[in-house]
Amino acid sequence: MITISTTKALREALEVIRNDILTTPQANRIELALLHREAVYLTLDLNDLVAALSHGLACLELARESGDLTTQAKAHVALALIHMEMLDDLSVKHHFAQAEALAREVSDERGIALVNVNAAHYATDRGHYAEAVGLLEDIRRSAYWEQLNQDESAQLLQAFHINYAMSYLQMLMNRSGDPPVIGPDDQIYRSLRLLKQISVRPDKLRDPLHLLDVLDALTLEALWRGSGREAMEIADRRVSYARETENSVFLGHATLRRSLVQSFLEDWAGAIRDAWIAVEQFEQTGREVLIARGREILANAYADAGRFREAFEVQRDMTRGLENLYRDFYQQRALTRQVEQRMHEAEVRARVSAEAARRDSLTGMPNRTQAMEWLDSLKQDPKSDAVHAVVIVDLDSFKKINDTYGHLVGDLVLVHAAEVMKQALRDQDSLARLGGEEFLLVLRDVEAPEAYRLCERVRRVLEEVDWADIDDDLETTASFGMTVVVAGDIRETDQILKRADMALYQAKSEGRNRICVL
Repeated sequence: MITISTTKALREALEVIRNDILTTPQANRIELALLHREAVYLTLDLNDLVAALSHGLACLELARESGDLTTQAKAHVALALIHMEMLDDLSVKHHFAQAEALAREVSDERGIALVNVNAAHYATDRGHYAEAVGLLEDIRRSAYWEQLNQDESAQLLQAFHINYAMSYLQMLMNRSGDPPVIGPDDQIYRSLRLLKQISVRPDKLRDPLHLLDVLDALTLEALWRGSGREAMEIADRRVSYARETENSVFLGHATLRRSLVQSFLEDWAGAIRDAWIAVEQFEQTGREVLIARGREILANAYADAGRFREAFEVQRDMTRGLENLYRDFYQQRALTRQVEQRMHEAEVRARVSAEAARRDSLTGMPNRTQAMEWLDSLKQDPKSDAVHAVVIVDLDSFKKINDTYGHLVGDLVLVHAAEVMKQALRDQDSLARLGGEEFLLVLRDVEAPEAYRLCERVRRVLEEVDWADIDDDLETTASFGMTVVVAGDIRETDQILKRADMALYQAKSEGRNRICVL
C-alpha cells in the first residue's frame, strides 16, 4: 500500500518547511537554501508559481551568500523547473547551463546527474524526445552513473528511469516503420522492468507522487505494444490515484491520458468524456496552456467521432482562449523580469559581500583572510620543489606618527605605504594588510637572494617617500622579517608566519629599517 500525498498534506508539509525557515538561524545559509528548495518543489506541486518563484529566488540568494557551489547548482535547477512551468524556455536553458557549470567546477558528479535528469524531463515536456534520451544516455555512459546507484540517490535514479521510459517510448511512437526489438541489454528494457516492479510495490518509491508518472510511462508502453485494454487498466489506476491527491493538475493530466487511450480503443464517447473532465480540472487552475492542451485533445476526439460541429466549437473556444494565454504569458514574463532583476541584485550583493570580506576597508588591499588563503595555496603548489618567500613588513615607529600627527595622517600613511609597496613588487607577488601597521608579502617562485633584493627595493621606496605636503620631518621606514619555504616541505602555514615573525623581531632588535632572514 502507498499513501498518495493530498493537496492538504502538501500544504501542511509546506507550512512545516516555512516554520523551519523562520526558526533556522540566518547564519545557516546552506540549510536555509535547501529548505527554500524543498518549498519550491511543494509549491510547484500545489501549482503556486508565484510562491515557487519567491522560494526559488531566496534559495539562490542564500546559496550564493554561502559560497557553496553545489547548493548554488541545486538552486539553479529549482529555478529552471519553475521557468519550465512558466513556459520561459530561455530562462530554463540559462539556469540548467549555470547549474551544470557550477557542478562541474566542483566535480559534483551527483549534481551533474541532477541537472541532466531534470533537463531530460524538460526536453520530454517540450516534445524533444530524442534530445531527452541523449541526455540520459550521457549519464548512463559516464562516471555519474555510479553516483545514481548510491542509496542517497535512489529518488534521482527513479526519476532517471521514469524520464528514460517516457522519452524513449514517445520517440518510438513518433517513428514510422517496424518497431525495434528490445532485449535485456537495452536500457529501455531495464527501465521498464524497474517501473513494473515499482507499480507492484509502490512503497519502494521515495516520492509517492512519482507513482502517477510510473503509471503514465507504463500506459505508454502498453499502447506502444498495441495492448489497448492493458493500457486502459493502467490509465484507470492512474486516474484513481490522481483523484486521491485532490489536485486538479494531476487529475487533469491523468484523465487526459486516459482520453487518448480511449481514442486508441475507438471509444469516442469515453474519450470525449475524459477530455471534458480534464478541461474542467485545468480550468480550476487558471493555467491557460493546460486548458488549451485539453481542448485540443477534446476537439480531436469530437472530430474522430464525426461530431464536427462540436469540434469546431471547441476550436473556436481555443482561439478565444489565446487572448488569455498571451496575457498570462506576458504577465509571467513581467514577473520573470522582476525576479531576474532581483536575482541580479542578489548576485551583485553576494559578489560585493564576498569580496569585502577579503579586503582591508582602509587600504583596499587584501586582508588577513586572503593572506592566509595565499599561504594555503603555497602548500598546494603542484610543483613540490617550488621556492617562495613569505615576508612580514612592519612600519617603524608608527605609533609615534599617530601620536604626533593624529590618526587621520596615520591612516593616510598606511594607504600610501600600501600603494608604493604594491608598485615596487612583481606581477606574480602579493601584498596584504595583516592589521595595524603590519603587512604580508608573498614572493612566488623566487630563491632567497632574489627575494632579499625585492625586499630591499620595497624598503628603499618606503624610505624615499616624500611627505613634505604633511610635514618635512615625517618619514617612513619599515622592518622586514623574511622566511623562504619549499612548497613540498610546508606542513602548517602557522609555522611560516611564526618564522617570519621571529625574523621581524630580529630586524626590530637590530635597529629597524632593515631586512632579516630566518
